[in-house]
Amino acid sequence: RAVIGIAAAASVITATGTPLAIAANVQPAGTASTAAGSLSFAPSADSYVSASAPSHNNGAATQLVAGTMPGSASVSYLKFNVSGIPSGRSLSAHLLLHRTTHHLPSPLRISTAASNWAEMSLTEKNAPALATTVANVSPDPSAATLSVDVSAAVKGNATITLAVTDRAASSFAAFYSREDGAQAPSLVV
Repeated sequence: RAVIGIAAAASVITATGTPLAIAANVQPAGTASTAAGSLSFAPSADSYVSASAPSHNNGAATQLVAGTMPGSASVSYLKFNVSGIPSGRSLSAHLLLHRTTHHLPSPLRISTAASNWAEMSLTEKNAPALATTVANVSPDPSAATLSVDVSAAVKGNATITLAVTDRAASSFAAFYSREDGAQAPSLVV
């Protein structure tokens, strides 16, 4: 039976229209779940770095920070292991970030970066350089969730890193990290 849609978190409608009960589960880091023809990937690693503490690692933090506060520029890095994409498939991908209680500044930039970093050892001193800009967004400051089209960064099965920076002067954005669990970031392809 082919899955053609999701009716609720705990049920799936099959091609014959018959509801099929499923158990809710939590995806381990870096795994994918399917919903209505898409794949959702949890980050295999995420962290942020700060110029004010260049040797400090934030890999266990429950939030990701991107900011341009004087003397404390911060960049958030998210690594995804994308797999299960059929070759030749046209892709659409969105990065979903859930903000903390702090408002969202405008504008934010999403860029690619090398994926040769580890969550528990990433610091400002060894962070990969930002590469190609994938998106510039100006989110609603009160939005709880930010969905950014990052299709240009997802070309198929690969490990990719997305970096989030805040381009506004003297502001910062704060998002829940994968360590938060319920409001963890995701990449939906």
